[in-house]
Amino acid sequence: MTRSFPDVRTIAGSESEGGSQPEIAAKDKLLASAATVLVESGVAALALIAEGKLLFVNRAFRRLFALQEGAGGTAFKTLLEPSDWEGVEDALTRAGQLSSPCLATGIRGDGSNFDLELCFSEVTYEGEILHAIFAQDITDRSQTSARLSLLAFSDPLTGLANRAQLADRLRQILLEFRHSSNKFAVLALDLDGFKPINDRYGHETGDFVLQRIGQRLEACVRDTDTVARFGGDEFEILLPHIKDRAHATLSAERLIEAVRQPINTGKHVMEVSVSIGIAMFPDHGNAADQLYAAADHALYAAKQNGRNQYSWATNPLPADSVPSLLTWNAIHELGIPEMDEQHAKLAVLLNNLGLALKNAEPHESILAEIIRFTSFHFATEDRLMNACDYKGAAHHRELHRQLLEDIRNLKPDDNEMGMSLVLRFLQDWLIRHVEGADRDLANTLLARRSATVAKQT
Repeated sequence: MTRSFPDVRTIAGSESEGGSQPEIAAKDKLLASAATVLVESGVAALALIAEGKLLFVNRAFRRLFALQEGAGGTAFKTLLEPSDWEGVEDALTRAGQLSSPCLATGIRGDGSNFDLELCFSEVTYEGEILHAIFAQDITDRSQTSARLSLLAFSDPLTGLANRAQLADRLRQILLEFRHSSNKFAVLALDLDGFKPINDRYGHETGDFVLQRIGQRLEACVRDTDTVARFGGDEFEILLPHIKDRAHATLSAERLIEAVRQPINTGKHVMEVSVSIGIAMFPDHGNAADQLYAAADHALYAAKQNGRNQYSWATNPLPADSVPSLLTWNAIHELGIPEMDEQHAKLAVLLNNLGLALKNAEPHESILAEIIRFTSFHFATEDRLMNACDYKGAAHHRELHRQLLEDIRNLKPDDNEMGMSLVLRFLQDWLIRHVEGADRDLANTLLARRSATVAKQT
């Protein structure tokens, strides 16, 4: 038999105990008013259940689950995915305690699903304990969380994996392969001739080229392989479950052929090539740091031998040689004293971090100082860009944002991955950023200052 919901004023009045008559009357009035708002609400979804069945639902609850009028008597569990019911039932048993919201998948009357957050409490009426349910559709929140998770592990320009995702996959493969005879390869890739495209045609054209290159790289590998962009024109590819060197060599040849095909931007036809360094597990190392470094050394050899080719790592690098710390000298100076001094200090901080990690010493305070000083340095460059009305300011600031986000996400405690990620920052962050975006800014500043001096004389 379907039970009717009692008048909310009756429930409100039954909760008032003790105190003087005026106090009771005031509390009754307040409780009745609050209960009426909840019951009539079109926003807060409220239901009462007894013995697992709906006793009462308000308008918002009916709309949330697409229920028809007269839903009383419906089993509450039929509104949820069966696999979620055990967790919801457990939360119901703790409804009288202070507990966290319960997450579940709701099922609407039309059969569609949605992400649901449930809160439970107990209501006593005429000696019977009822369960009050507050329900909220959190589908948008879940989708936003999923998007943020995707962004955290993806390169925003190309949609490829980023360094964090590749590091995670490499760590998993190392754990899986370490006690087996399986092999895998790490390929370090660097585009040849990309910087002139960026300089001549602008970053929009350069970004288009990088996107097309990313698509071509993915088209050349298997679904089980991982293609990652490490920033700029540098990529990394992980090839698990390969039989021998011939397999990795064939992949490298396929990648080189795909990249060097002309790229039509709609306005221009671009041509770039790629140099590749290859390292094999366990031939060239059994740790991430060694494999990354071996592939990088092979990549530099391919560059020196004429580019547009691949090169194999020769011998395993001694463990003591990884990491190699950053060497900072006059060749990196830009001619802007303020920038040069801060770059030199960043180099010192990064070297301090590398040494601390290498020697298994505390490093948290060093990393915190790197983040603090990097923010200060970027603010300095921001001020200099404003002072000279720098045309590339928007792109430069975006690079700063991405770099600072990468630093904040750096996890040097991550066992195998810690030192390899630090090495990448030593190489990509400081050296590449200084030699690329910062040198362009410095040249603009120097030209502006020369023009000012010429006018004054």
